[in-house]
Amino acid sequence: MQADFEQSECLYFADGDVALCAASAARKKTVVLRVHKVVLSLHSPVFRDMFSFPPNLAANETLNGVPVVEMQDDADDLELLVSTFY
Repeated sequence: MQADFEQSECLYFADGDVALCAASAARKKTVVLRVHKVVLSLHSPVFRDMFSFPPNLAANETLNGVPVVEMQDDADDLELLVSTFY
């Protein structure tokens, strides 16, 4: 993950158990959404399937103790999508 990142203003929960990271073209930073796997899984079969795979322990990256998932989507689009789940 890039060192130049910022926490999402509305989607960064202290008790979140996964960090979704995505680049923002507008902000020119990587944005981190610390959210809950169960919420994502309840609303999206894509997230449910993604979290059902066993973790690759050799490649696991963490941020503040939670696994990091690098997303290819634009951070602003990802925040909009995930905010609808909450």
